[in-house]
Amino acid sequence: MSSPQDFRLGGATTPRLIEVVALQPSDAENAQSGGADRIQVCAWSDGEPWSVEPAVVRAIVHAVDLPVRVT
Repeated sequence: MSSPQDFRLGGATTPRLIEVVALQPSDAENAQSGGADRIQVCAWSDGEPWSVEPAVVRAIVHAVDLPVRVT
């Protein structure tokens, strides 16, 4: 039997994963309290990806107890 964290896709049970993009620590905190499984950190300007400031990544990592991916 599937748990609430699983969903059926093509007859097979696939675990779900909720990944939320965070631009600042408060985004990550809200994502965690909302049930996210993982945080993705990225920065955008004029529709283009930019390097994320290390201080922002550090603050996000310290703000949550979730895995954090930086892209």
